[in-house]
Amino acid sequence: MKYSPKIYAQTLIEAVKDSKDCKAAAKNFWHLLNKNNQGKDLARIIEELDVESARQNGNILAKVYSTAILTKDQSDKIQAELAKKGFKSVIIKNIIKNNITGFVIKIEDKIIDLTLENKVEKLKKVLNK
Repeated sequence: MKYSPKIYAQTLIEAVKDSKDCKAAAKNFWHLLNKNNQGKDLARIIEELDVESARQNGNILAKVYSTAILTKDQSDKIQAELAKKGFKSVIIKNIIKNNITGFVIKIEDKIIDLTLENKVEKLKKVLNK
């Protein structure tokens, strides 16, 4: 039976939480993935692990894509701005992408695009009106 990465992530978190042997729980989990022919979904499951782990601890995971590692000051500013928009208890995960200029922030199903490309597109739309 095929399960979603979110279901697998929730299952793994519970299995590890209830287990005295995390290594055995991980091994059993891997066998389950292979049995269900879903080993190829491991990368998406790991992404969901971050989200689910944050959620279970009362936080929200914000993935911030940038060309360089965020400084503490940048991270603090992003958290402050997200708090103004109603996102409390945010954990920032910085993901390096070489093909963007600026930042892209993904929170749950919301995307905040602060890239140069997006700003240029908005300017084009304004100028074409």
